Amino acid sequence: MAVLAVPPLAVLAIAAASGIGLAQLAGVGMGIWGWITAVVCSACVFVRHRGLVSLSACVGFSYGLLHVISIERIEQIPHYDAMVSGQEFAVTVTGTVADEPRPLGSKIVRFSLRLESVSDHYEESKCAGKILVSLLDAERVPAYGDRLVIAGDLSIPQMPMNPGQFNLREWFFQQGISADFFAAQGGVLQSSPDQGNLCVATALRCRRWIQNQLTRGLEQDPATASVITAMVLGSRSETPDEIEDAFIGSGTMHIFAVSGLHVGLFGYLAWMFLKAFGLRRSVAIGLIIPGLIFYAFVTGLRPSACRATIMSVIILIGYLCDRVPSLPNSLGAAALVILFGDTLQILQPGFQLSFVVLGTIVGVAPFIRAPLQKFAEPDPFLPRSLMTVAQRVVLVAGRRAADIFSVSLAAWLGSVFLMLHHFQIAAPIAVLANCFLVPCAFAILFTSSVSLAVGSIAGEWGAVLCNNANWLIAKITVGLAAFFASLPGGGSRLVDDGGLGSMSVTVLHLEQGGGCSHLRVNGGSEWMVDAGHGTDTREVLKPYLQWRGIVELDGMLLTHADAGHVGGAPWLHSLLRPETTIISEQPYRSPTFQSFAGDESTAEFELASAGREFALGSGCIVRILYPPEGATIAIADDQAIVAQIDHLGWRILLMSDAGFATEKWLLDHCRYLDSDVLVKGRHRSDYSGLPEFLSAVSPGAVVSTNASFPKGESIPDQWRAAVEAKGIMLFDQAQTGAVEIKVNDGSLVVSGYANGQKKLLRR
Repeated sequence: MAVLAVPPLAVLAIAAASGIGLAQLAGVGMGIWGWITAVVCSACVFVRHRGLVSLSACVGFSYGLLHVISIERIEQIPHYDAMVSGQEFAVTVTGTVADEPRPLGSKIVRFSLRLESVSDHYEESKCAGKILVSLLDAERVPAYGDRLVIAGDLSIPQMPMNPGQFNLREWFFQQGISADFFAAQGGVLQSSPDQGNLCVATALRCRRWIQNQLTRGLEQDPATASVITAMVLGSRSETPDEIEDAFIGSGTMHIFAVSGLHVGLFGYLAWMFLKAFGLRRSVAIGLIIPGLIFYAFVTGLRPSACRATIMSVIILIGYLCDRVPSLPNSLGAAALVILFGDTLQILQPGFQLSFVVLGTIVGVAPFIRAPLQKFAEPDPFLPRSLMTVAQRVVLVAGRRAADIFSVSLAAWLGSVFLMLHHFQIAAPIAVLANCFLVPCAFAILFTSSVSLAVGSIAGEWGAVLCNNANWLIAKITVGLAAFFASLPGGGSRLVDDGGLGSMSVTVLHLEQGGGCSHLRVNGGSEWMVDAGHGTDTREVLKPYLQWRGIVELDGMLLTHADAGHVGGAPWLHSLLRPETTIISEQPYRSPTFQSFAGDESTAEFELASAGREFALGSGCIVRILYPPEGATIAIADDQAIVAQIDHLGWRILLMSDAGFATEKWLLDHCRYLDSDVLVKGRHRSDYSGLPEFLSAVSPGAVVSTNASFPKGESIPDQWRAAVEAKGIMLFDQAQTGAVEIKVNDGSLVVSGYANGQKKLLRR
């Protein structure tokens, strides 16, 4: 009887997950794992007492074999190993557009391409992988199902080069994408339409029609319209960052994007509608199942929607067969089906959250709900027929509130550890926020359904009327998300201070060159030196600030008016409101900076010139060495502020993009250039890093940017050799990524984030 009580499908699902995990860790090829699977399955056939244990072993190793096949499909693309090391190859690819192309900015469209072949200058290779294509200035935007021949550059995203940065390579692997492909204008050599799946193409046409219907009359407020389409269809490309941040901060991102919640709400809405017509349960379920499948297609077959649809269909089939389904068995069956189709899904946070959260809701929510409902229950000796209307309303409302709160709390308890692991965010305010935002999500989905129905019958005016009602609900939803995100417990993140010591400087790595560094002094003083490009704010600066838990700045030091150094300053200032902004007294001709400086909300600027000192607290001083007061300098890189950080006797020299002329002036006018670490960029058009200047500074380590374009901002080979010949350790940021400089009383440690390079200096 104990064996019969074990849910067999749940056990098999656990075995499948274990087999996939073992195959992932083993890292062996398909041949070796195939032999292992054959041996295990053969042994299980001849076991005397065959049962669930033997079947679990067969299932586990078989799913492990499927996972190895998936990995080899990703890695079979030509030049894969070379691309992992950072190389890029010019190739011609042939394949079929696998999803609906979406805009990325004003000139680029992005889509997945299911490969048939890849050819370079030497040979053509057949492969069945998938790549992510970025197409620039296309004469004709491809459509789903188009068979294309495209010429462009094939590469693989590199590992994160900065703390907190999104791991794009890991995301590619989880999605089964082999490589990134960029094609310039004229890259599409051939195009043959209508080569895709007819069902998917029909669903995408329905999706476009639904999106147009739901946004009629909302052209004046595209941001709110994008919230509606995101919550109904999963289309988030046009949603502003601040709206997404509100849902992330309130812990309700699952409400904003199409997820299992929306599939469940859609099924519940369909159930209510069909029951209103008096249909039997079996008939209603028979209609709901294809409806859920259609909704999954319309949302673009997103993994979250597909997972929830498979779960729901399996559970509903149990009811259709007049059986009360066992949830562990139903979840196990859903997991087996999903992983059979794509074993890589088990690596995705969404897959893990779907099963863990649903299991926690079913297992934990009843124990939370029971004591809560007692607060709404009337006197047990009071007959229901004698209850007043007010008492009945209180009873029903109390029970519904207990249901919603218990489910919300159970869901948060089930997700919190996975959320911390994957996203470093917990947001306990989500327990309360879900109680308000889930009904809002249901209202938006319901009103959208009414809009589609009324618009089809009554014409455009009916759709516009419903859409404006939906606009109001979406506005309220966004406002509630922002409100809960602003409360204590909103946006709570697992902050990593990195053991930064009594003072630290983190020199961030920017792909396009430029400069941005974070300076932290023990006691909470936070400063930024430069702000990078405007395009760096979302991918580098914002995740770094969140990872460090920085919510306000004491000050900014902007070295010069290069767009790669001040482009992100307006964004940084509006977000963190630094009390002090230090700039050079040289004229700033950058339009970006002039607009920033002319903003009335901007704080007063402190002008810096040689000889000035700024105390940052706890014994840390920033000493300005250059430019001299009253000097007239034409070139922006020659205007750059040169500053020396002095803390506990340790010195860090920040050279920005200064070149030959600045170094000569410093050698002639500064007596104390010696520093423990030299941090430098590259002058765009002049030589920098003079041998005599390096001798005067005499650093133990040099941190240098190394941009591939333009050529003048890359590290010359002869200069690299000269630095190493002097016994100075060079931290090339093209290899190290961000570099952290940590200062304590008796030691200074310089370490590269990406490659682990390290230099320890002691007194």
